[in-house]
Amino acid sequence: MGKLKNITKMDYADQDLHGYYVRIQRDGKKHAKFFSADKSGSMDEALAQAISYRDSIIDRWKQYCGDKDETIQYQTTNTGYPGISITKSDGYPELEINLREEDGKHIGRTLRLPPKDSPKYEKVFQQKFNEAKEMVDTYNRKRFGGRWHQYKKRKELIS
Repeated sequence: MGKLKNITKMDYADQDLHGYYVRIQRDGKKHAKFFSADKSGSMDEALAQAISYRDSIIDRWKQYCGDKDETIQYQTTNTGYPGISITKSDGYPELEINLREEDGKHIGRTLRLPPKDSPKYEKVFQQKFNEAKEMVDTYNRKRFGGRWHQYKKRKELIS
C-alpha cells in the first residue's frame, strides 16, 4: 500500500497502540483523530474509518472554499491590508490597489486622496480606504471563496 496522505499508521508491538492517526490542517484549522484497531475490530476497519474521516474533512473544506485550492499570498503593504498601499503621484497621496488574476494577470486601481495637510484628508482617507478594502474583499471572495475570510482571520485583519 502506498503512502496515505494525512494518515499515519500506529502499530507498535511493544506498546498497546494499534490503529491510524489522522492529522489534517486547512486554512489554519487543525483536525486530529485516532482510530483504534481494538475499537474498530481490525486494522483494516480502523484504516477505512480514518480514510472516511479524512475525506469528510476535505469535502467540507472544499464545499466551504468552493474547491479553490490556490495559495493566498500577498506581500506586506504599508497600510497593513493585503493588496492596498499608499503611494504618491504628482505630490498627491494615493491608495494603490494591486490584485492578481489566477492566470497571473495584474489588476491595478488607484484612488487619489487630498493633500495630507488638508482638513478633510482623514475623512476622505477613511472613506477611500474602506472603498479599497471592499474592492479587495469582493475580488478575493470571488477568487478564493470562504478561504479569504480565514486568511484575514489568520492575519488578524478581523477578529
